[in-house]
Amino acid sequence: MSRERREIIYSICIIIAIPLLFAGNTLFITKRIKDDTNRNARSNADTVNTMIAEGIRTSVESKKYSETNAILKSMKEHQPTIGSIYVVARDNNTFKIVASTDDAPKTLAQNDTLQLSIIFERARSAAKRIDGQDSSGEDVKGWNVISPLLESNSTTVEAAVSTDVLTSDTEELIAKTLVTSFEITAFTAVIIVILLFHHLRFVGYADLLRRQKELNQTMNDFLSVATHELKAPMAVIEGNISNILDGAFGKLPDEFVHPVNNVTLQTDRLNNLVQDLLNVSRIEQGRINFEFKNVNIREIIDTMVRNYMGPAESKGIQLTYNPEGVADVYADDGRVQEIITNLVDNAIKYTPKGSVVITHRKEGNALVTSVRDTGPGMTDVERGRLFQRFYRVKNEHTEGIPGTGLGLWIIKQYAEKMGGDITVSSIVGAGTEFTIMLPIAKDVPQKPDTPAQPPANTETKSVA
Repeated sequence: MSRERREIIYSICIIIAIPLLFAGNTLFITKRIKDDTNRNARSNADTVNTMIAEGIRTSVESKKYSETNAILKSMKEHQPTIGSIYVVARDNNTFKIVASTDDAPKTLAQNDTLQLSIIFERARSAAKRIDGQDSSGEDVKGWNVISPLLESNSTTVEAAVSTDVLTSDTEELIAKTLVTSFEITAFTAVIIVILLFHHLRFVGYADLLRRQKELNQTMNDFLSVATHELKAPMAVIEGNISNILDGAFGKLPDEFVHPVNNVTLQTDRLNNLVQDLLNVSRIEQGRINFEFKNVNIREIIDTMVRNYMGPAESKGIQLTYNPEGVADVYADDGRVQEIITNLVDNAIKYTPKGSVVITHRKEGNALVTSVRDTGPGMTDVERGRLFQRFYRVKNEHTEGIPGTGLGLWIIKQYAEKMGGDITVSSIVGAGTEFTIMLPIAKDVPQKPDTPAQPPANTETKSVA
């Protein structure tokens, strides 16, 4: 059985078992409460009946039954939990109710007579549950206890006292409490089932995430191996093409110059793709090394502007650099050059006409460098996905423009690992602005023999 199936079966068992355990626990507690309540009620009824019997002992022994009636009615008035009370005396082989709290004393049934016979013979009390209705139609619950009243200094039973001790109010309160308990248990069980169903979904998500990690790792391993294997033949191709163009194999016929130059261009594109894939693999595996130092970003941008001035002018684009507010940054100069190159190249590549402007400003401890163009711009959805791997904006303005969708993802990783960030703002039809935030250079240069580290407390802010 697969691991996924075992996890699903385990989750289903939990979903079934936990509510059942809750329900079983509630039923068990309910039964215990009812049993304990009945036991306590029976004990209390015995105690109450014994006290009543002692209270009327004198009047019964002297056979002053009218006085006994008055005592019983007084007891009932002061004890709302006491129902009917009556006293039974034996005359030869018959039993007679001699005192009662009821104006119309009950008639002894055959079962009552049999029970009284046993009580008089054995001098032991007896009790039974009351579950019915009184004369007014209200539900009555409780215990009926019949206790023997012994003659003074004798074991002979002179009379028997029967008392109804009511527990209706107590049982009603217990019933309400139990209903509330069941409702809470049912609500809790529903919540648990919902949570467990979510757990089952999370198991699926966890398995999906594990598969995604395995797939990513496989992809990274493939990229690492493939790019390394591609670099060697690419170097051979570039070397031979360069020798052909330099005339190492003889003068190249004029009609072959253009095709060979085209091969050189496409080889450069392929080499850039291989390099991007290699950088992705290194970033994913954490094998990118940074040599931090104070970097003159103005020199890097000046060189970049000179290199791209020709391509910009050929498209009728005005490439402008305003160094006002510039400052050295603390970063890896090679990575900074890659970032600036990528952004300037994209700005010129995706701007059909207009301008590309590079400016600086300081924000706290960060230097913010902006590359703003007058290109077609992007929608919010496109801008939100711009820094994802392999994502490229696809519309009528980008058709025919080569690219892999890796460059922006790579340089954003570079910026973040150097303690900075890259953000973008764009308006459709008005243009796009990229901002690079990098830590401003330290005042005191590091010693050559001290390993360079990124600044610990660099303030970086997103700029729209």
